[in-house]
Amino acid sequence: TKASYELDGFIEGCYYASYITLNTASAQDALQKLLDSSSISSDHVLFSMDEANPDLFGQPTAAAIPFASDIIAFEDMPYSGDMDFNDVVMFYGDFI
Repeated sequence: TKASYELDGFIEGCYYASYITLNTASAQDALQKLLDSSSISSDHVLFSMDEANPDLFGQPTAAAIPFASDIIAFEDMPYSGDMDFNDVVMFYGDFI
């Protein structure tokens, strides 16, 4: 499935991270699952920054990799997936 969204309101000079939610209908639902659980887990949210995805031992785990300066590709199951990093691909640029 493909979808396009136009995003605005970014602040120049700031860094932003992307994330995907698993088994939830919205980011708010994923946040609530995180708040209700006893530990942060990739069962609910996967972030583009490795440090935000700790494994069972607290070590950073890659859930996303950059394909180019404006493309991020996610693996939807970083601990047991096929590690092809093509489950969710995000392009941050202008379409020509």
